[in-house]
Amino acid sequence: MNNTNPFLAALQKWWRKYPPGFRQRRGLNWMVLGLTYASFYMCRYNFRWATPDLRKDFGFSYEQVTLIVGYWSWAYGIGQLVNGLFTDRIGGKRAMLIGTAGMILANLGFGAASTVGHFTTFSMIWIANGYLQAFGAPGFVKINAAWFTREERGTFSGIFGFMIQLGQVSINTLAPALLSGFALALWTVPRLHWRWLFWVPPMISAAMAVLLVLFVKETPEEAGHSGVLEEEAEASGAAVRVSLKESFLTIVKHPLIWFYAMAYACTGAFGGSLLRGSFPPRPAGARAPENAATHAHPGRRGVVRRGHHLGQNLSRPSLAGRDDALFPGNLRDSPGCASH
Repeated sequence: MNNTNPFLAALQKWWRKYPPGFRQRRGLNWMVLGLTYASFYMCRYNFRWATPDLRKDFGFSYEQVTLIVGYWSWAYGIGQLVNGLFTDRIGGKRAMLIGTAGMILANLGFGAASTVGHFTTFSMIWIANGYLQAFGAPGFVKINAAWFTREERGTFSGIFGFMIQLGQVSINTLAPALLSGFALALWTVPRLHWRWLFWVPPMISAAMAVLLVLFVKETPEEAGHSGVLEEEAEASGAAVRVSLKESFLTIVKHPLIWFYAMAYACTGAFGGSLLRGSFPPRPAGARAPENAATHAHPGRRGVVRRGHHLGQNLSRPSLAGRDDALFPGNLRDSPGCASH
């Protein structure tokens, strides 16, 4: 009679699939990428916390603030397409470094622009931030694709999505602390000017950029694990550099690309409208949609946001794992493709 636990047997078989040290090295690569992209979120959603002071200090209307958000979204969307093509030529690591460096400069510039206070200046800087942040997702997708088999990508992309959403949780915790002041052991930090919302997160991103340079490798081969995922590396094109024309035509001719684009547009529209009823703050007397996030006390709105992101995060790994069971590598060619 065989008393072997089938789960443990399957786990042992999976664990022995790779040579010693590979999983640890892949985990390091993966963790640094995830936390680096989480810092992108901190340098993106810090804007929502600065909007009341932008309106107060410079007299911006609600429409002007939402225009800045709209400009960012257009720049980010266009950048996803354009920068994805560039990433196929320059590689994922360079793309992420370009995005990180540009995002840091844009955030520092936005904070410094408080001395100017022109709507056009703020808009142009935030447009640049949107475009440069669009280097991040193509970069980490290209790198991760070379490190995971197709059967693993759904599960690990779910966990990866959990990691990068920590950026939203972090900025929703850090921003109110900076604006209201906080105490850390014997160190007391007073209330800071809103411009610090655009100076502290870039410092975190800069630290992650250093770790990215030191530890992230684009392929297992670069990390000394030759031939482990040779077929996957070839299929993912991690080491391939193609022309912009060839890459563009390959994308626009693939029907699944348009299916995913429409599906993600729908989820983005619904998910964005659900929480952004309270962002940016509405002018006095304006009627807001009837939802809890809009009418709640500002502190409670923060709880609503964090609760939403917690629900998102908890659902990602379980749903992605189920996706691996239902669609074992047939439809997904890159991990984390919907986690940006």
